[in-house]
Amino acid sequence: MGLIDRLVRRVGPPPHPLGEGLWRRDFDRVDRASGRVLQVLAHQGREAPQLVEELTACRDRVWRCCLAAVARAPGTDTDVPGDDDLAAVHHAVSRAATSVSQAAQALVIAESDPAAAQRAMAQATARSVEAETALGLTG
Repeated sequence: MGLIDRLVRRVGPPPHPLGEGLWRRDFDRVDRASGRVLQVLAHQGREAPQLVEELTACRDRVWRCCLAAVARAPGTDTDVPGDDDLAAVHHAVSRAATSVSQAAQALVIAESDPAAAQRAMAQATARSVEAETALGLTG
């Protein structure tokens, strides 16, 4: 590695805590979906403290799961790990991201009835707890 390459590495952005592989991709999906929920609520001028609280807890739980997973299986690979527990974590986090996205869609479609969004968030929460359990993070 030449001097220029070393300098570029030194002044470049620091590496992301989740790396560049599967776990970052999984967390980014949840993070983007969470942002959409918040954008929809802001656009509608609605406050939904319970939904926002549940969304924040779910996002934080997924972050902790992805940090624990990348510690067990670091790398830049986006393939699902062969380890059954880590595969279960990926599956649960992926389903949590889908449920958070569904919550955003429900808020748009049924603006006056947040029940569908609440159900989707309940599913996201259940999936994030599933990921925690697979990693042994629940106490």
